[in-house]
Amino acid sequence: MPADHEFLKAYFIDSQAEMRWRREVEYKLLASLIPLCPALVAGLFALSTVAAKLVTLAAACFLTIFVWILYLYVSRKVKAENAIYKEVGRTTVRIWEYFDLFAQGAYGSNSPILLASSRKYGAGLGYKLTLNVFLAICTATTFMLLGIAAFAMAESLNR
Repeated sequence: MPADHEFLKAYFIDSQAEMRWRREVEYKLLASLIPLCPALVAGLFALSTVAAKLVTLAAACFLTIFVWILYLYVSRKVKAENAIYKEVGRTTVRIWEYFDLFAQGAYGSNSPILLASSRKYGAGLGYKLTLNVFLAICTATTFMLLGIAAFAMAESLNR
């Protein structure tokens, strides 16, 4: 890189750090929310053994609503983070283009330093995998919560 472009080098380094941080935010969100859903189900199951059946039904409904509010919040957060991630990626690619990292033979060899596929940096669909995993977890949690409530109500109707 030319020595007179220290600002672009510094910006590039900051962009790389920002991209890593944004990826880690998604991983940490999932890592904290994945154990929460089974804990909610276990808590409702424990409650269903000692509480009245209508209390179990009400708790199941409230917990289901809570899970979906949480899903909406997390999905909006992940989508917003991804929009920033894409913009940082576009800026990084512009810096790479400025320094001719895609140009064949720009730095002495007959091939470019970066492959053409690197132009899509930061535009991946990894965030959709995060959302799909969390959607599956929320759906399964909903079925389990409402299933516990249904069994509790069926048990009280059989008496």
